[in-house]
Order: sequence, then structure tokens, then C-alpha cells
Amino acid sequence: MAINSDAVGRTIAKGVQNAGALEKSRAPSRTKSADVWTSGDPPPSTAQVLVLHVKDAAAKVGEADGALATAGAALGTLTAAEQAISAPLAAIPFPRFPALRVGDLAIGLPHAHAHPPNLIPPAPPVPLPSTGPVIKIPILSGANAVFINGQPAARCGDMGMGIWCGGYFPLYEVFLGSAHVWVEGARAARLGIDITKHCIFTTPKPNDSPIGPMVGTTITGSPNVLIGGIPLPSLTNMAIGAAFKLGLKGLGKVVSALRPAAKAAKGIAVFRRVAKSAGGKAISLRQLRMKLGRAGVDTSGYAFRKATAKEVEEAGNHAYGWVNADGAGRVFRDAKGRPIINFTDKGLSSLEEGVKTFGHEASHVKDYVAGIKYAREDVAERAGERLWDKVSGALERRGR
Repeated sequence: MAINSDAVGRTIAKGVQNAGALEKSRAPSRTKSADVWTSGDPPPSTAQVLVLHVKDAAAKVGEADGALATAGAALGTLTAAEQAISAPLAAIPFPRFPALRVGDLAIGLPHAHAHPPNLIPPAPPVPLPSTGPVIKIPILSGANAVFINGQPAARCGDMGMGIWCGGYFPLYEVFLGSAHVWVEGARAARLGIDITKHCIFTTPKPNDSPIGPMVGTTITGSPNVLIGGIPLPSLTNMAIGAAFKLGLKGLGKVVSALRPAAKAAKGIAVFRRVAKSAGGKAISLRQLRMKLGRAGVDTSGYAFRKATAKEVEEAGNHAYGWVNADGAGRVFRDAKGRPIINFTDKGLSSLEEGVKTFGHEASHVKDYVAGIKYAREDVAERAGERLWDKVSGALERRGR
């Protein structure tokens, strides 16, 4: 069944909005200085109202019916706590600025990315600005029920699409909002004063990390709705972000622990695969050790092993050699504690290929020992080439 995103957003927003309703219903009575209380309890202080505000919001979590309502009530509790913390700042005088809406524009300071159109070697990176509108994303960005001049209100934490900077996924975030004006559980955002953070997401492969300042500001807003309050970031968003980061880290550990036993026992192989073999006479592992030793290369710290026909079939016809490691980056070792390097017939098809395969896989072993868990094939292949240059030169001087 398809998920109704608007219904989900309204359900969560309803739980968050309970905070504002509670505060309004429990607001202290306002009296003139000449009024005298002669009976009953005095009106609660502002601090007492805020405490009750948080307590009642927390009680809503237990009363919520269903996962979405519980999530909304939990967010309402966090919002109530943040409102209580921020409330004293309302006493600080601060000018009012035009309210921000979905569709209003922001612009980021020029920055670059390590790929075209910003970077076209050999020229240096060319920084470009990031500009675009605040966008409506169900649940995540833009108010669901509060409209300003016919457009959904924009809040601290809402997102926008900032094109022109050259990034692969150029989303920005409204990072600040009013200290004491709230819209559906988030700080109301304003023109100019509430800064934006640009290119908040990057693609992992290839890495799209930005180069330069990643901040900007909003440049359009409401013509007739003004909002005051000193600018502050969202403490709730920061707490949720930290919780997600810890949760994803823990999930990664759980996934690693749940890998099939057979795969864990076999390990993750880092292969050397080359399209074309160097000519020459095939050699044995013993001959390879002897030749490396004659060239001054110490191989005593490694275990050489000839791969079985079945292993070669599983690895593929282009495999020259590999090392195995577990999910934590620990290389498989023999009984003497030496890292095991596996060679195929292609890896032993000539002295050159044997030396290059050893240098390649030894580079991977060094990476693992240094805590680098991801194969760097270009680095490893260059290491094999350099080792062959060294060995071939040494053997020529010694007359092989």
C-alpha cells in the first residue's frame, strides 16, 4: 500500500504542535500592578509554566496511539524542552525581519567541488555560488498547516535546492531561526539574518566534498510578516542528528556481526587483476622467493600460497593474486602469524608477474595494518611496478 506522505506529515506535526497548544492553555494570568490576590493560589510563574509544558508534552508520549503519533509526541517533548531552554532569550531586544517561506531564495558564498565544472585540470578550482529556493519535502521541509502569504512557512532545519555551485547533490539547510517564535515545532526562519549551510550532502563515490566556505543567507522573504528573536540553531535537530549518527554506527556493527559464517570464514578478498600478462617462463613460489631474495627483498614476513583450481574459478580468470581480510580489516595469517598472499597461475606466469603480484598484495597488507580498510588498487599497482623496477635492475646487475 502506498504511503500517504501528507497524512504522515500531519500526524507527526500534530504531536509537535501539542507543545504550543499546551503553552497557550497554561499561560499565566496577566494582572495590573494594583491587583491584589485575596483568595486561591497565585498564578504560576513563567518558569513553572515552562516546566509544566515539558511534563505535559512528555506525558503525551505515553498516551500516543501508534508509531507515528508516538514519534510526533516524542518530537513534541524535545521541542518543549528546547522552548523552555530558549524562553529566557525572548527578553533580549532584537529587530524583526521578514518571514521566510517555501519558494524564497538563498545564496551561498562561492565554493568549488573537485570535478567539472569547478575543476578542469590543469586549471585551479573555480568557486561558484550556490543559489536556489527553499523546497517543500513532505515531513522533512516546509510547514504542513501554517502559510505565510499563501506559501508554507519555512523554518530552521528546512531544506532548499541550491544549483550552480557544481555539486552533484546541492541541497542546503536553513541553519538558524528565531529564539522564541515557533512554527509547527521548529524555529521560524527569516530573511537575511538566518544563515544557510550549503551542500550538506555529498556522494560517497566519487567523493564530492566541497572546497571553500559552505555558508550563505536567505535573500527573499515575506513583504508584510515580520518575526523577531535572536537567531539560534535547532538543538532538537542537533540531538536527532547525533542520535542518527550513533544509530547508523551501531547498525553497521550489527550488520557486520550478522554476516553469514561462511563468508566471514572466507574473508573479503583483495585481488590483483590485469588484462595482459608479461611474457616469460612460469616460476614456482620457491623460485619467486629466491629471486626476490637475490634482489635484496626480504619475504620472510609473508606466507606464499598457491591458490587451488576451485579458488581460481571462483575468483575469475583475470585474477593474479589476492589477500583475504575480515570485515574489521584484519588480514588472514598462517600459524606463524605471517600475512598470507595467494598466487594463481597467472600470478606466477613469469618472474615479472610474480614480483608485481607480490608487491601489489604486500601494499594491500600494509594498508590494512595501517587501518585503511578499502582497497586502493592504483596505489597497489604502482607499488608492484616499483618493486619490479627494483628487482629487475638488481638482478641484471647480479647477472640474474
